[in-house]
Amino acid sequence: LVDKIEERAGVSVSAAQRLPSALLSEWCKKAGRPPPKYRPCSGGRFRCILPDSKKGESSDKDLSYAPAGAPGSAAGAREES
Repeated sequence: LVDKIEERAGVSVSAAQRLPSALLSEWCKKAGRPPPKYRPCSGGRFRCILPDSKKGESSDKDLSYAPAGAPGSAAGAREES
């Protein structure tokens, strides 16, 4: 058996793999949370924001994550956040 290699969001993955953004979206859906938001930040990186409220408003309880290093490629920057 040979896995088919696909390109998703500028990243090469096999058919059995899922991107980090897809895993996070699925987890938010199962946990009853709003979907994650991605915002560009300095250095070509993306900040991932997990909203706390369902109102869509910014909150002090929102969880925010950003990678420490520069992304490997511009196309895969969102997946590295």
